[in-house]
Amino acid sequence: MRLTGSVSVPGPGDPSISARSAELGDPLSAGAVRYYQAYYRDPSAAFCPPPAGGTFNVGNGVRVVW
Repeated sequence: MRLTGSVSVPGPGDPSISARSAELGDPLSAGAVRYYQAYYRDPSAAFCPPPAGGTFNVGNGVRVVW
């Protein structure tokens, strides 16, 4: 069985990405470049690529120019 899903961030009620970045002392200014990538755990060891038994995977990265 193959499981599918999605994630959306920030979640309802969470601060925006730019607000959170400013809170952490790294404000986003016009033209700022950031890289984002998802690292996640899959509960099915058969789903992730070799080595066999691995349960962690990484999604495609994206480059964002603010």
